[in-house]
Amino acid sequence: MKILIVTGIFPPDIGGPATYVPLIAGALAERGHKITVLTTSEPQDLAHDDSRYPFPVVRLNRRLPLWGRTRRLIRLILRHG
Repeated sequence: MKILIVTGIFPPDIGGPATYVPLIAGALAERGHKITVLTTSEPQDLAHDDSRYPFPVVRLNRRLPLWGRTRRLIRLILRHG
């Protein structure tokens, strides 16, 4: 099953969703689901590496105008089905 998880915060942010989304997404990926995480969280630490996760992490720039983020979101949904 293809699953898109949308969250406002994601590591390296600190908080509930930033803690649990990677765990839930990882567990679902281990069970064979195709997971993509979409977040508006921007890594403050340039050393943060999203490739360590067994699923893609797509980061939408918060500074883009709403129409720009919406356009990118629609393209992502269409691309991933």
